[in-house]
Amino acid sequence: MRALILGIAIGLVAESLALAQEDKHSANYMLPYCRAAVNKEEITRPADGVVRGVCIGIIEAIDFMMSEYPPEEKEKRSCPPAGVPLDQTVRVVITYIEARPQRVHENFKTLAIEAIHDAWPCTTN
Repeated sequence: MRALILGIAIGLVAESLALAQEDKHSANYMLPYCRAAVNKEEITRPADGVVRGVCIGIIEAIDFMMSEYPPEEKEKRSCPPAGVPLDQTVRVVITYIEARPQRVHENFKTLAIEAIHDAWPCTTN
């Protein structure tokens, strides 16, 4: 009985250490949730739905902020065409990250900024 309890305890500690080491700010962590959100996959765990919402919220906030920079700050600003739906912006970010697998360990927000700027740079104003 003691061996069973010890085995369970060791398994729980090992699992929690593995989870603690996962970088929840990385593109590698966020990408599956972003994909699931735009593909409207069924949510099997409430926590998954939350992280999907975080992905969408991050991208929406970054997209909004980048379009609000003054025109003279072209290196930070984005100029998407009028009426671009949010799911298209999310797909732009996903595509950008997937095209750079060597960078998935990097911060998701940093790559999202690059993706949005790359897709819709401001060339006039």
